[in-house]
Amino acid sequence: MKIFYFIFIVSISLLEAVTFRGVGYDQDEKQAKKEALVDLSQNLSVQVESSFKQKIKGVNNTFTKDIEETIQLRSHLPLKGIHFKYYNNYVEVVISTEDSLPIYLEELQRLREEINREVPKIDKIDDEALKFELLTELLRKIQEYKTHKLVALLLGSKEIVNLSVDEIKIKKELQSLQKKVSSLDTLAQILAQQFSQKKIYIVPLKTQSSAEVTQFAKILKAKLKQRLDSVEKIQDAHYILRGQYEILKNKDMFLSFILLDKYNTRYKNITITLSHKGYKNYVYLPKTKSIDDEVNSGNVTDGSLRIKILFKNFPSSDGIDLYESDIIDIYGKSNKDICYFLQGITVTQDGKSYAYLIERDNGTIISYITGNDINKAIPLLSDVEIAEPFGVEKVMMFAQTLKNGKCVLHPPSCKTDPQTELCIIAKNPIESITKSRALFSKHHKKNKTARMQESAEAVLNFTTFKK
Repeated sequence: MKIFYFIFIVSISLLEAVTFRGVGYDQDEKQAKKEALVDLSQNLSVQVESSFKQKIKGVNNTFTKDIEETIQLRSHLPLKGIHFKYYNNYVEVVISTEDSLPIYLEELQRLREEINREVPKIDKIDDEALKFELLTELLRKIQEYKTHKLVALLLGSKEIVNLSVDEIKIKKELQSLQKKVSSLDTLAQILAQQFSQKKIYIVPLKTQSSAEVTQFAKILKAKLKQRLDSVEKIQDAHYILRGQYEILKNKDMFLSFILLDKYNTRYKNITITLSHKGYKNYVYLPKTKSIDDEVNSGNVTDGSLRIKILFKNFPSSDGIDLYESDIIDIYGKSNKDICYFLQGITVTQDGKSYAYLIERDNGTIISYITGNDINKAIPLLSDVEIAEPFGVEKVMMFAQTLKNGKCVLHPPSCKTDPQTELCIIAKNPIESITKSRALFSKHHKKNKTARMQESAEAVLNFTTFKK
């Protein structure tokens, strides 16, 4: 079996001792613990996106991925060695280098030994059923290894042995052993038989590094909801179903699904092949790939300031699908006193795009998170109704710490569009993102040593549909 190496490149200097926290606010202690776990998972996800770059190349460059692999893995990082702390009005969950890293390193060693022991068996098994079972289990363990490794790196480990395995060959052999599914209805029926657990939160499928919910992902999710015992909010879930798909050279679609528990521990892993005729009539590739690349490639992170923007009751790292007349509340969090502005991007279903500044309810552009609101989920936009134009949307939050208690952050200029009544920043989204980030980078180059303010950026992705 040919072997190639997965090379992980750490893009930040990790501290010797690291602690991550999640907070849950609810009068019911059990519900508060669930919210704290979701918050911790989101915090780790945000840290992965801002801290790591990854380059993975296959033999002869036949299979190449970069940041896409990390973007896909970051939403289901396992939570081990965690501790809960109870206060009067909230619950905090903590994962730290001291308590958790040894557990992850021990698990990595176990997985590595099992994978290395089982890989040579592939070419020795003639029974197709047994080979399929072995390949499926190997693929699950490889993904487990990757997610455990990401958390271990976040917790400060610098000496992890790279896993060597031909993952592409495993996927190809799995595909050759599988019977092709020819329709989405058949696919949904098979998955319903495999995932019979109760209270499953279904995350729309992902492809590439985009958080966009494609028409294909939307329809498959709807069919699964008809057949599975599902819930609308992740806090109510006992299990989380995630998946991703890729288009093979013969135009078939290779799909992989994982069922996780509330600690992001893998409960079940399934792969399946869908024939081209089963998805060809749906939009299955993201429309906003270039915009997503721009957003993911240049996050503003200067110093230890960390901010986050999210929907209440939704995991912000996942693709989110919303429908006409849904009412949403957008929240933000910061670990320091900041001022900030919000920038919106919408790419409609017919290809039109808008990049604009978002006014708060009081008509202002600049807002603050300070004092007792630090490290809490604070409403940024309340009671927002999903309405036209529908499409792929992003809300970006640009923040900076205060200078002597005052805000010196200046948002980009914009001009009100009479047709949409939006304050448009630039002609296209990529230009608007560049223009907004220039406010920070230009300032950094001129006076980075003397300037005391730190800057950060966060983004919330979602897709809206007409009912």
